[in-house]
Amino acid sequence: MHDHDAPIGGERIATRIDERMERLRAAPTEGKSMLAGVLGIERDRVLEAGGRTFCAAVVKLKGISALNELWTAADNLPNLEEIKDPFSWMERVLVDDEAG
Repeated sequence: MHDHDAPIGGERIATRIDERMERLRAAPTEGKSMLAGVLGIERDRVLEAGGRTFCAAVVKLKGISALNELWTAADNLPNLEEIKDPFSWMERVLVDDEAG
């Protein structure tokens, strides 16, 4: 048994570390909050999760090259509705690629 696997009060150290790291990731630091305020940006966890789901769906259905179309033109960025519905983004942005 490794030291990091040693039980502490019924919990394993690795489990406690994982839980603490997840809490740290979830809570913005004072510095991050201040920087966001200075830059006028705000982190939206729901939108962030939606963005991850959007990217995963596009890659799974059309591949990474299709997702990379995001960066080829400003008009290719998904709007909020398209983030919720990747199919509508794919229809709008990828239709020309598939026809050609």
